[in-house]
Amino acid sequence: MDQQIGKTVAQYTLQRKIGRGRIATVFEAQAADEKPRVAVKVISQRVFDATSDTNLRFRQLADKLVHLNHPNILAVTQFGIESDRAFLVMPLVEGGETLRDKLREAVLGRWRTIELLKQVASALDYAHQRGVLHLDLKPSNVL
Repeated sequence: MDQQIGKTVAQYTLQRKIGRGRIATVFEAQAADEKPRVAVKVISQRVFDATSDTNLRFRQLADKLVHLNHPNILAVTQFGIESDRAFLVMPLVEGGETLRDKLREAVLGRWRTIELLKQVASALDYAHQRGVLHLDLKPSNVL
């Protein structure tokens, strides 16, 4: 079990790990006031050093992410640095099937593949125009 389970980030208690990537771990989390559960992405301490310029770069990027508003981009609703841990808060997508899951199930038809690619391209174009690069685009990161 992950040693961060049960810890609090902002007002959210980390309940279970739902994903892990190169630079962060994503947890399902719940606020004490029983608001809807959220996903909290905690940036790895090996990547994030609160005493370096990483802190400033994280805040600049997170501020851009909070202002993205596109139907094919999961919203970032909050961000911060707490106890030398950088984090992003996003809505929790229940039962969110990823493109990786779909590819494992069966071959997608030509028109469904084209539609999915158009949505991904639209989201990337929108983000790039606002100075945000994904840097880790892969089927498991596409819901």
